[in-house]
Amino acid sequence: MAYRRTYPPRWARRRYGSTEVPWVPTDIAVGCSVWIEARFITGLSDSDPIGTAPDQSGESHDGTQAVEASKPLFKENILNSYPAMFFDDANDFLTIAGYGLTQPWTAFLLLADANQVASNTVMDGTAINAGRLFRVFNAGDTLQQYAGGYGAYSPVYSQDTFYTVCSVYNGASSQVYLNGSAGTAGNCGATNPNGHNLGCYGTGDGGFWGGYIVGFVACPGVVSEADRALMDTFWKTIYAHYV
Repeated sequence: MAYRRTYPPRWARRRYGSTEVPWVPTDIAVGCSVWIEARFITGLSDSDPIGTAPDQSGESHDGTQAVEASKPLFKENILNSYPAMFFDDANDFLTIAGYGLTQPWTAFLLLADANQVASNTVMDGTAINAGRLFRVFNAGDTLQQYAGGYGAYSPVYSQDTFYTVCSVYNGASSQVYLNGSAGTAGNCGATNPNGHNLGCYGTGDGGFWGGYIVGFVACPGVVSEADRALMDTFWKTIYAHYV
C-alpha cells in the first residue's frame, strides 16, 4: 500500500516561527499517553496477524499480543486506502501496558462495528470494567461506558460504518461523542485503568469486539472542546470517513 501524506486544513495547523506544520494528537494540551494507528504498522501484508501496534506518542506504549490465536489481523485498503486492525469477535485483543490513567481522562477511537453483538467491548482497562466502552442497546445501538457504574453512552450508530468516538471518563460529568455529536451524559463510576486492552474487557477472556479499529488515542485529563474538534478533523482529513 502506498503511503500518502495528508495534511489537515490550514486552521488545524500549528506554527513554529515562520514554519507551518500539521497538528497531531501529541499537540493535545492535556497530553497524549497513547497514539496507535494501523497505518503506522510496518512489515505486514493483508490478513497478517498483528503482534505489535507501535505507539506514536513518544511514551513507548505499544499495543501487543504474543498469543498467535489472539492477534487481530492487519487489513489493507479498508478506509480511504488506509489499513485497519480487524478483531474477530472470538479471542482477538491487544494489550497496552506500562501506564495508568486517573479520572478525568479521555479516549479517542476510530472504529466500525461489524456485528453489533450485545456487550462487545471495544476497550477496557487491563482489569475488568476499569474504563470499559462497549455496545449496549439504548433505543438503538450505542457505545456505553462502565468504570464502576453504567455511564454516558453515544448517539445511535450503524453497523459497518466508521466513526470517530470520543469517550470522556469524568465521574458524573462523563460523556461519549460520535463524530463530534454528544450522546447522553452519565456517571461512569470512579474505577481507573492501569493500561488498556483493545478488543475485549479487562481480563482478556470475554466481551470480544467484532469489527475494525483504525486508531486509538488516550489522554490524561478532559480534552478541551477545541482539541476534540482538532482530533476529529485530524482523522477526518486523513480517512474521509464522514463529511
